[in-house]
Amino acid sequence: MRYRTRLFSLLACAAALAVFASGCDIPLGTPNERMIKSARNNYVRNMRKLLDSGIAPDITDSAGWTPLMWAAAKDNVDIIRLLVSRGAKLDARNKKGETALHIASRWSRLETVRILISAGARMEALDRLGWPPLMWAAMQGRTEVIQALAEGGANLEFKDTNGNTPLMMAANRGREETVKALLELGANQFKTNTAGQTAADIAASSGYQDLAAQLRGEQPEKPAGRRRRK
Repeated sequence: MRYRTRLFSLLACAAALAVFASGCDIPLGTPNERMIKSARNNYVRNMRKLLDSGIAPDITDSAGWTPLMWAAAKDNVDIIRLLVSRGAKLDARNKKGETALHIASRWSRLETVRILISAGARMEALDRLGWPPLMWAAMQGRTEVIQALAEGGANLEFKDTNGNTPLMMAANRGREETVKALLELGANQFKTNTAGQTAADIAASSGYQDLAAQLRGEQPEKPAGRRRRK
């Protein structure tokens, strides 16, 4: 038994040395698993070898995520550039209907967003909720991402099935800087959703009274100071 254990240990060491000598970053897993791990961990050399071996760049994991999606989530821009250069599908969808641009926008991966837009990713692609990347960026308060999407031609007046716009989503979460940026980019603060609410109405109903006042063009009320005793 002791001899067998030592033999297994020696074989494992030999396998590890062989992998190290070959220059691979990830010694274990199927080729598809290694693709996903390479994308997540920014193992550029390993990714290049896997692609050179003929593995398609758009393999998916159990959630439907491609290597490009994982690289977008982690902002691994070298992996993204490599995958794009090898023909990765920019608008592939995972099981939630998300594209790599949805993921990068929601998680505020600004450089990735810019690379994907430059490569031709569709900014109006809708996920299972019927939202484009801009809606997620607005709800999460990703102001710089919103500016990048707008510069790339994203529709600031997009409406979801309830008639809500990106401005309304930002107002609902009290994202003051995001609301300001959207207004400066030209978003219409007077549009209404299917319930007849404006962005100001939504901000007020969510408890953001100062933001609602700003959206209406009013000066927010200052709290009354204490009266001085005579």
